[in-house]
Amino acid sequence: MPAASGSEGTRQLALVGGVIAVVLGVILTVAGFALFGSAWSNPLQGASSGFSGITLCAIGGFLLIPGLFLIYVSQVRRVTSYVAGETAPAVRTTSGAAGQGLVEGMRQGGGIPLTITAQPGGTGPAASIRVRCRNCGYLETEDAAFCSQCRTPMR
Repeated sequence: MPAASGSEGTRQLALVGGVIAVVLGVILTVAGFALFGSAWSNPLQGASSGFSGITLCAIGGFLLIPGLFLIYVSQVRRVTSYVAGETAPAVRTTSGAAGQGLVEGMRQGGGIPLTITAQPGGTGPAASIRVRCRNCGYLETEDAAFCSQCRTPMR
């Protein structure tokens, strides 16, 4: 097996360290539960065994968390590369279809652009809705019955 270089070597080291930490964490947790259970079932043995069982469980649990994190860090690039490769064709197809739908909608005059015009009295800008004429493409006010450019009915 060739020697790993750069970040690949770091990822392999993180994976090995994570697996070791998880295995030790599981072993210590199980041993702690066993010690704690034996101390619980035999109260004459003393409190020191129960305390060491709880301590082993805690140490095992604290080893599991960084171990799982190291495994996650070592594998995140592979997982994201796989997901990106698998979803790229679907994203490409979906965005192409959405773009084509927008183009067709604009060709048919379905777009309603929003234009800013000054309010009467000069108190500031107000939004007025303009509708594109289906015949000539002229932007007419929303309440117009006929296009003022080509005289076709707006509805």
